Amino acid sequence: MSEINTKKKGTYEFFFYKEKGKSIGVCLTLDIVEEGKNLKQVFNNLIEAVRGHIFTVIKKNLSDKLLNRPAPKYYWERLEEFIKLKEEQNKRIPEPVRLPPPSFYNMAHFDVPLELLSNYNFNASWFK
Repeated sequence: MSEINTKKKGTYEFFFYKEKGKSIGVCLTLDIVEEGKNLKQVFNNLIEAVRGHIFTVIKKNLSDKLLNRPAPKYYWERLEEFIKLKEEQNKRIPEPVRLPPPSFYNMAHFDVPLELLSNYNFNASWFK
């Protein structure tokens, strides 16, 4: 998380993975966590929770500090593990073919700009 989020702009970082038979989704920027039976359900629930949080901060004109609450170290360490796994998988695949690692559909990491988060209808169909 390099930028400071405000009510007018920002980027929200998400990480989804499976652990001990559960699907987990984390908004790393806001320390919001959702658990569920499958990643698609967790994705949809987390997006709604994050939207609700952001819109409440905006509507009630609360402090921008509430839009910048990093998740605990544990989740950042899980993300680092995922990134290392992805890099190792890519090293084993010759250029120009770069396929996602086998765990791709069980883990995902991405950033979402505030504009997209507030105006886009998300679809988690790419999660298995």
